Amino acid sequence: MSPLVLLDALTKLLNEHGSSEILRERLALLRDQTQALEKENVELKKSVTDLEDRNRNLAAQLKAQARSEEFVERRGVLFKRNPAGGYHEAVYCPICYSPLGTIHPELPYACRKSCGFISDINRAEMLRILADLS
Repeated sequence: MSPLVLLDALTKLLNEHGSSEILRERLALLRDQTQALEKENVELKKSVTDLEDRNRNLAAQLKAQARSEEFVERRGVLFKRNPAGGYHEAVYCPICYSPLGTIHPELPYACRKSCGFISDINRAEMLRILADLS
Protein backbone atom coordinates (compact mmCIF):
# COMPACT_ATOMS: atom_id res chain seq x y z
CA MET A 1 0.00 0.00 0.00
CA SER A 2 1.33 3.36 -0.91
CA PRO A 3 1.98 5.92 1.81
CA LEU A 4 -0.45 8.37 0.17
CA VAL A 5 -3.27 5.84 0.26
CA LEU A 6 -2.40 4.98 3.86
CA LEU A 7 -2.28 8.68 4.74
CA ASP A 8 -5.60 9.25 3.00
CA ALA A 9 -7.13 6.32 4.89
CA LEU A 10 -5.71 7.60 8.19
CA THR A 11 -6.97 11.13 7.44
CA LYS A 12 -10.38 9.73 6.56
CA LEU A 13 -10.44 7.67 9.77
CA LEU A 14 -9.46 10.68 11.88
CA ASN A 15 -12.04 12.86 10.15
CA GLU A 16 -14.78 10.28 10.63
CA HIS A 17 -13.82 9.68 14.25
CA GLY A 18 -13.62 13.40 14.94
CA SER A 19 -16.95 14.04 13.21
CA SER A 20 -18.68 11.28 15.14
CA GLU A 21 -17.33 12.70 18.40
CA ILE A 22 -18.60 16.14 17.45
CA LEU A 23 -21.98 14.65 16.48
CA ARG A 24 -22.11 12.72 19.76
CA GLU A 25 -21.43 15.94 21.70
CA ARG A 26 -24.05 17.82 19.71
CA LEU A 27 -26.61 15.06 20.29
CA ALA A 28 -25.85 15.10 24.01
CA LEU A 29 -26.31 18.88 24.03
CA LEU A 30 -29.59 18.59 22.12
CA ARG A 31 -30.78 15.88 24.54
CA ASP A 32 -29.98 18.13 27.52
CA GLN A 33 -31.73 21.09 25.92
CA THR A 34 -34.78 18.96 25.09
CA GLN A 35 -35.01 17.69 28.67
CA ALA A 36 -34.70 21.25 29.99
CA LEU A 37 -37.46 22.43 27.63
CA GLU A 38 -39.71 19.52 28.59
CA LYS A 39 -39.21 20.32 32.28
CA GLU A 40 -39.93 24.00 31.65
CA ASN A 41 -43.05 23.04 29.65
CA VAL A 42 -44.37 20.95 32.55
CA GLU A 43 -43.69 23.79 34.99
CA LEU A 44 -45.37 26.34 32.71
CA LYS A 45 -48.43 24.10 32.27
CA LYS A 46 -48.71 23.74 36.04
CA SER A 47 -48.33 27.49 36.43
CA VAL A 48 -51.06 28.11 33.85
CA THR A 49 -53.37 25.64 35.60
CA ASP A 50 -52.70 27.29 38.97
CA LEU A 51 -53.36 30.74 37.51
CA GLU A 52 -56.57 29.55 35.84
CA ASP A 53 -57.77 28.13 39.18
CA ARG A 54 -56.87 31.37 40.94
CA ASN A 55 -58.64 33.37 38.24
CA ARG A 56 -61.81 31.26 38.65
CA ASN A 57 -61.69 31.73 42.44
CA LEU A 58 -61.20 35.48 42.13
CA ALA A 59 -64.02 35.73 39.59
CA ALA A 60 -66.31 33.83 41.97
CA GLN A 61 -65.30 36.12 44.85
CA LEU A 62 -65.93 39.17 42.70
CA LYS A 63 -69.34 37.86 41.68
CA ALA A 64 -70.22 37.10 45.32
CA GLN A 65 -69.08 40.57 46.36
CA ALA A 66 -71.14 42.18 43.60
CA ARG A 67 -74.16 40.14 44.70
CA SER A 68 -73.65 41.10 48.32
CA GLU A 69 -73.70 44.75 47.25
CA GLU A 70 -76.70 44.18 44.98
CA PHE A 71 -78.85 42.34 47.55
CA VAL A 72 -79.64 42.62 51.23
CA GLU A 73 -80.87 39.67 53.29
CA ARG A 74 -83.84 39.85 55.66
CA ARG A 75 -85.76 36.96 57.19
CA GLY A 76 -83.97 34.42 55.00
CA VAL A 77 -84.80 36.05 51.66
CA LEU A 78 -83.06 38.65 49.54
CA PHE A 79 -84.17 42.11 48.54
CA LYS A 80 -82.55 43.72 45.51
CA ARG A 81 -81.29 47.27 45.67
CA ASN A 82 -82.70 49.59 43.05
CA PRO A 83 -79.97 51.67 41.33
CA ALA A 84 -82.30 54.67 41.54
CA GLY A 85 -82.58 54.19 45.31
CA GLY A 86 -84.60 51.97 47.59
CA TYR A 87 -85.42 48.37 46.75
CA HIS A 88 -87.36 46.50 44.09
CA GLU A 89 -90.77 45.36 45.25
CA ALA A 90 -89.83 41.70 44.93
CA VAL A 91 -88.33 38.91 46.98
CA TYR A 92 -85.33 36.94 45.70
CA CYS A 93 -84.08 33.41 46.35
CA PRO A 94 -80.98 33.23 48.59
CA ILE A 95 -79.85 30.11 46.72
CA CYS A 96 -80.17 30.96 43.03
CA TYR A 97 -80.91 34.72 43.22
CA SER A 98 -84.01 34.43 41.04
CA PRO A 99 -87.28 36.18 41.95
CA LEU A 100 -89.60 34.29 44.26
CA GLY A 101 -93.28 33.99 43.54
CA THR A 102 -96.50 33.13 45.30
CA ILE A 103 -99.88 31.97 44.06
CA HIS A 104 -101.73 33.94 46.75
CA PRO A 105 -100.69 36.98 48.81
CA GLU A 106 -101.22 35.13 52.09
CA LEU A 107 -99.05 32.14 51.09
CA PRO A 108 -95.26 32.14 51.44
CA TYR A 109 -92.99 32.99 48.55
CA ALA A 110 -91.28 30.07 46.80
CA CYS A 111 -88.61 29.74 44.15
CA ARG A 112 -89.83 29.04 40.65
CA LYS A 113 -86.49 27.48 39.72
CA SER A 114 -85.44 23.93 40.53
CA CYS A 115 -83.67 24.81 43.82
CA GLY A 116 -86.96 24.29 45.73
CA PHE A 117 -86.51 27.14 48.23
CA ILE A 118 -89.65 28.14 50.17
CA SER A 119 -89.58 31.27 52.31
CA ASP A 120 -91.49 31.90 55.50
CA ILE A 121 -92.83 35.32 54.46
CA ASN A 122 -95.91 36.35 52.54
CA ARG A 123 -96.73 39.57 50.65
CA ALA A 124 -97.74 41.58 53.72
CA GLU A 125 -94.48 40.69 55.49
CA MET A 126 -92.51 41.51 52.37
CA LEU A 127 -94.08 44.99 52.25
CA ARG A 128 -93.31 45.56 55.97
CA ILE A 129 -89.66 44.57 55.41
CA LEU A 130 -89.41 46.89 52.38
CA ALA A 131 -90.83 49.74 54.49
CA ASP A 132 -88.20 49.04 57.19
CA LEU A 133 -85.40 48.99 54.60
CA SER A 134 -86.39 52.34 53.10
